[in-house]
Formats: sequence, C-alpha cells, structure tokens
Amino acid sequence: MRAFKSFLFKLALVAAIALPGMVGANQDGIAKTKLNEDYFLSGPYSHDNLTVFLVHGKEKISGKKILSLTEAMDKKVVTIHETGEVNRLMAQNHSADHFIFIQSGDIVKGGRQDRTLGQDVLLPPKSKKIALDSFCVEQGRWHPRGPEQAATFASSKKHLSSKELKLAAKKAKSQAEVWKAVADEQERLSRKVGKSVKSSASETSLQLSLEDGAVEAESRKYQRALLPAAQAQNDAVGFAYAVNGAFVAADIYGHPDLFQKLWPKLIEAVSCEAAARPMPAQASAPPDMEIVKTGILEGLSKPKAPEPSDEFTRRATSESKNHDTFETKDEKGQLVHLNVIKK
Repeated sequence: MRAFKSFLFKLALVAAIALPGMVGANQDGIAKTKLNEDYFLSGPYSHDNLTVFLVHGKEKISGKKILSLTEAMDKKVVTIHETGEVNRLMAQNHSADHFIFIQSGDIVKGGRQDRTLGQDVLLPPKSKKIALDSFCVEQGRWHPRGPEQAATFASSKKHLSSKELKLAAKKAKSQAEVWKAVADEQERLSRKVGKSVKSSASETSLQLSLEDGAVEAESRKYQRALLPAAQAQNDAVGFAYAVNGAFVAADIYGHPDLFQKLWPKLIEAVSCEAAARPMPAQASAPPDMEIVKTGILEGLSKPKAPEPSDEFTRRATSESKNHDTFETKDEKGQLVHLNVIKK
C-alpha cells in the first residue's frame, strides 16, 4: 500500500510540473507533452521490454451508457450467436439502456470454434440480431468443447495478443493469415515459458494458449507494474505502447470511463505480446516521445475512407507509409475508438 501511494504521488507530481504544450519530467523520467488541442501524452511507464504512454483528453462521446463486451457477457445482457459460418456471428444486446462496445480483436470463447471479432461494433439497447465479422482463432473443432454450448459463446476475457494478429484480422481480413499468426504466437509463447502452450483440449486454440498458467504468470509481471498507471488517471482516454524500444500501436477511446473498462483486458494483451518477444542482450531504451506523438497525430489527422458500416457504427480507415489507422464513430459522428498500428 505504501509503494502504491508513492506511485500515485509521483504521478500527481508529473501533472503539477508539466505546463500545457510543454514537456516536463519528474525524477523517474515521466514526461507530459501536448499532442493537439484535444489530447496530451504522458510517459514512459515501463516494465522490462514493454513501455506504455498514456493519452489524456476530454470525452468525445456523450449521451450513451456503454458496456464493454467482457462486462456485458459477465452480466448476461448480450448473446453472441453461432451461425454455422466461420466468418460470421450474430450479436444481440438485451440491455434496456446500455450500448455495448465490441472491439475488433476481442476473442469470444466457446461456440463451435473460438473466434475473434474483425470490426468494432456499437450495439444499441434492445437490439435485434446484428451481424459480426469474425475469424477463427482455433482450427479443427466444430463441436462443443466440454460443457460449453455450441450455439452461443460463454465469455470474452482475452484479446488478440500481437500486432500481426490484429493486422491479419483488421487489415488483411484473411482467415489464412489469422491462423498463421495464431501459430506464430503460440510458438513465441512456448519458447518464452519453456514448454508447449498448446492445450490438450484444443491444440490450435489461441484462447486456451493465453489461459496457460505459465503464460498468465509471465503476463501478470507486466500487469502488476503497469495496470495502476492508467487506473490512477481519471482523464486517461487511451494509450500507446512500445516493445523492445519500438512503437507498436495506440488506442484512443471516446470517453475515459470506456477506456478504464477496457484497460485491464488491453494491458493483458500487450503484456502477452511483450512477454513473447525475445529481449535483446542489452535492454532497449523507451522510444522517444516524439516518435510516439508523430504516429498518433498521423492517425488523428490523416483523411479516412469510409468502410462498410451499420446504423449505429461508422467505420473508416486510412493508410500511410508507416501506419494503418482504424476509426470508429457512432451514428452522431462522435468518436468511439481510434486505433493506429505501426507497419
């Protein structure tokens, strides 16, 4: 408890010494710099080969109460239905007054095969069944696993744990590339923990590999160090991260509350990604904040092309030499999620 209070004091000190539009740093090197009129960036917060920068800003989406997919499934106010097609599921929101945010990269466990969702979707209250693009993150199984139901999915506790997986689903939209990325991630994780992380219940399941006790133990080391950083900041709306000193991606959300709901799942995913990457013999320095800033600003400012959308979700993308950007807004044009991934 004393160490945690000291951590909060240091974060407060950063906020006190950093002036708007300028960079300030405390004795631990935590700095703060303006991104644009809407956001500023703080960091680095590091553990081993994983570095996190927090994005701070005001809410962009109002007039909506939003649940994450994880909490909606825990509360049993959403049903994710099988359709008999690998790349298509259906979702139905049973809540009377809450929207549900399904984020691309969320993994749903159960059904006939574990899947990851390919696009962001905002489900309105009391919705009809809405189609979801999906990709199998498990091969071979097409029947219930143990006590799980074949017609619906039981939970969504995990998220895609590598840049390659996310780009395979979000950009390439290729089942073959997703399967390859799953196999590559399983191999990296196995090397890290010194044993196979393939479950006897289903050797090809990414979900079950991420549930492996040794994998979760490695991930928790990062989570214990980095989870409190965002939890102590009530104006945090997103984060950027780097592995082995190289910027990987950034996620910005339309409301601090939504980010706080998603943060535990997100930091677990990037912790697995960092743990799976071999650390160089000599520790890498965190990336320069200006590199991270440039990547985020490019994602925020570059014009985006509309993607197929639905009544309550507006999706758009952009591509540059160095980054792919995926933007999601609601039916009023309010930002829900912006994801920038370094190529």
